[in-house]
Amino acid sequence: MSIFRSSALAGVIALSCLAQAPAWAAGRVAQGVVFPTMPDDPAFSTPAVELSAAEREDLLRRLHAKRERLADEANAAVKPNAGSNGGLAAPGRETTVATDDEDETHGTLLIGRNVKNTLAEAAGNSTLAEPAAINNRRRVLYAGNFRHIERSTNHGVTYVASSFPAGPADAPTVCCDNDMVMDDATKIGFNSTLYVNPALTNGVVRIFVRPPSLGAANCFYTIDPAGRANNILPDYPHIAVSRNFLYLSINALPTTGTGFARMYRFNLAQMRSCAAVAFTTFTVSHATFGQRVWVPAEGAYNQTRMLWTQHDNATTIRIFDWQEAAAAPVQVTRAVQASNFSNPDCRGGIGNFDFIQRSTAWSIAGFRTRSTVARGNHQPTGLLAVYWHSAPTGGLTQAHVRAAVFSLAGLGLLNQPHIFNQNFCFGYPAVTGNIFGDIGLSIAWGGRAGGGGFAVRAGVGIDDDFTPGLGFFGTVFPTAIGVANRSDGRYGDYHTIHPYQPCDRWFGATNYAWDSAPVDSAADVNARWVEFGREANLSCYEHAQ
Repeated sequence: MSIFRSSALAGVIALSCLAQAPAWAAGRVAQGVVFPTMPDDPAFSTPAVELSAAEREDLLRRLHAKRERLADEANAAVKPNAGSNGGLAAPGRETTVATDDEDETHGTLLIGRNVKNTLAEAAGNSTLAEPAAINNRRRVLYAGNFRHIERSTNHGVTYVASSFPAGPADAPTVCCDNDMVMDDATKIGFNSTLYVNPALTNGVVRIFVRPPSLGAANCFYTIDPAGRANNILPDYPHIAVSRNFLYLSINALPTTGTGFARMYRFNLAQMRSCAAVAFTTFTVSHATFGQRVWVPAEGAYNQTRMLWTQHDNATTIRIFDWQEAAAAPVQVTRAVQASNFSNPDCRGGIGNFDFIQRSTAWSIAGFRTRSTVARGNHQPTGLLAVYWHSAPTGGLTQAHVRAAVFSLAGLGLLNQPHIFNQNFCFGYPAVTGNIFGDIGLSIAWGGRAGGGGFAVRAGVGIDDDFTPGLGFFGTVFPTAIGVANRSDGRYGDYHTIHPYQPCDRWFGATNYAWDSAPVDSAADVNARWVEFGREANLSCYEHAQ
């Protein structure tokens, strides 16, 4: 295994020399420390490079083509497991879709807000919406491809457009891949985005620090894995937090040599204060397992550890467990029921196009794998719940989301509550845990094997005391209805879901569909902000407005 770590000691030494930091290091990584860019720096207010709509679409198409090529390579070594049920006597419980006439009970899932972000439809934005958002009471920060970012002060009913600053000379273009997270203790918000050069041979990730109002950034940090070599694209960035650290994962694609997966760990208190931030990293070469893409677990904001997973093969999950006091994560492997990492058939809607067609949607590389820590009053010992794509297998006749739930103590396998329906496909899960240890879900579904299904739509669900079993979502609730899919088989990479702030018994989520056909402009995007939870906790939500 190829591993690199920058030590905590290196960060302390660099901090003591901060006044002598070279000019090129301002806002960049140097000697185990990230230096912030402050609002008085010209880089903070320099307008971003303006590309035409065609240029933006071409950039995103080329980036996704690069991802798909590597995902194909990762999957080439894995044999599909179609027909194997992994020891199951029966497929288990189906996941259903709610209708408007659901009976209201104490356990009713309520949608407090479900509003469309019309700025995602602005000319020049992408039809791959990939929306990310966080909230603090009525204030919502929302972003998506290519580079739109906006703020609402009325629960997403209306937004005021904002913008990203220009990138550095070696990665000037604001691309995509927005992610967001909230520090639960202080309500400081963080949003990340990917900057690239036109050739897609180099990039940086910027992390912006937002006040509790979610207004203008207090500062930003530029994470540049290539340094002055300018030869690494830090693709597919994701962020999450534990109690004392912020984590950034990247899928690093160098112009020469072998790519690697890397997890950065930053001092959260320093980052909240816009100070120079000490960090450590953990890196694994793609030569070890093939390309594997990491995403840090949601729901760990009150934990002194961070976890994430990858599939080593069709029946083995590797869990990385990075305790805050440890220099590197511990790794364990666990056997799970077989997944089918092959291309399913999920065609439907006007035009009968597939929304799980591209290899990044189903490859073993892990672009679709998401996990959450779930610990609280309902789960006092804690769980790690993991969800990922699979083509039909094990008696399940449609593409679906497979799942595995592990105990936090010992990481033993407890349940495998797959999300499936025998009549249509499920995919693209995003999950988080709330203060109770309940799991919130944002997910997409539609199409079917053989074609002729309905267009992709999206919605939300909850696993808690009102649902049977661990990690099981009995019913999902539609929030974004679509009529067609893109003709190129792409749906996108990012939904987000977080505990609703400050009532973290509820959830705030994004998802989207396409509400007109053909899908050929941003005007077709139906991007949503959704606030939801159980009727039993409605008073908490109502007092958090």
